[in-house]
Amino acid sequence: MKNILYLIAIGLTLTAFTKPGFDNSCFKKSYLQGYVNEVRGNQMPSPDESRPGKIPVNTTVYVHALTNIKDTRYREPGKYLNIATPLITTVTTDSAGYFKIQLPPGKYSLFVKVDGLLYATLQDGDGNIFPVEIKKRKTTKTEFTIKHKAYF
Repeated sequence: MKNILYLIAIGLTLTAFTKPGFDNSCFKKSYLQGYVNEVRGNQMPSPDESRPGKIPVNTTVYVHALTNIKDTRYREPGKYLNIATPLITTVTTDSAGYFKIQLPPGKYSLFVKVDGLLYATLQDGDGNIFPVEIKKRKTTKTEFTIKHKAYF
């Protein structure tokens, strides 16, 4: 009899967590997920020629604390010799260029290695390099495109 009551209590508890309107967001974690791709060659629009598509890249994504251009030394725009902000973590993409990583809420900058240097070309209006914001109990999606061998 005790076992039956125990099973009924568990069933009712589980049912409560799956009812419409129940806020189970307290069980969710914060993630960053996305793809790393590369474009190469002529990317100029043309009615006569198709452009090569994006190529998935198997690489390591470097997640730094939010990094401003003033926090770096660079060889050329987009290729960085040194980054003064802390490295938070790294994640390796799969063969499709996909990655997913759990991060605490906050603001971060993303980089990948290109020619032995950290690389990122995207900046916001304040000079922050490839900024991403992770929000509490949300999944942030991004796409990182490597363009150093493309021309536009």
